[in-house]
Amino acid sequence: MNQKFKVGRTVPRMKPWSNAKIWLLTLVLAVSFTCVSSAQTFRGKRAKDPEKIIAHLTEKLSLSDEQVTQIRPIIENQAEQQKQLFEKYGSQGREGKQAMRSEMKTLRTETHSKMAAVLTEEQMEKYESLRPKSGRNKQGGRGKFSNQD
Repeated sequence: MNQKFKVGRTVPRMKPWSNAKIWLLTLVLAVSFTCVSSAQTFRGKRAKDPEKIIAHLTEKLSLSDEQVTQIRPIIENQAEQQKQLFEKYGSQGREGKQAMRSEMKTLRTETHSKMAAVLTEEQMEKYESLRPKSGRNKQGGRGKFSNQD
């Protein structure tokens, strides 16, 4: 068996420590991206646009123009207070989240009672059915209105 070997250019190989640096850099970038995106999710995505909520309620509850005028400040006030709570407790860790949950529950109770003063009994029943019972909707995320058709 006569084997011939080609003599010519060889491809330079990376040194083993270079591969380790590349993997480490990739890992650091992935972790950094995850941290940044989760922080943005907590602060940015959570607050809902009051106009979208009002439009949704108008459609689902068949609100009159007068009712829309009455609930607008209620919804806008709730959205503003939620935004302030996210800013206040957003970076405080587990203790902050627990305090925020407590204040959010109080805010939801106040909003609910204000809405009850504006809506009819039938509309109030529909409104309550739009709200999630356990704080999580069917898709596993949180949301004010989980039963969207």
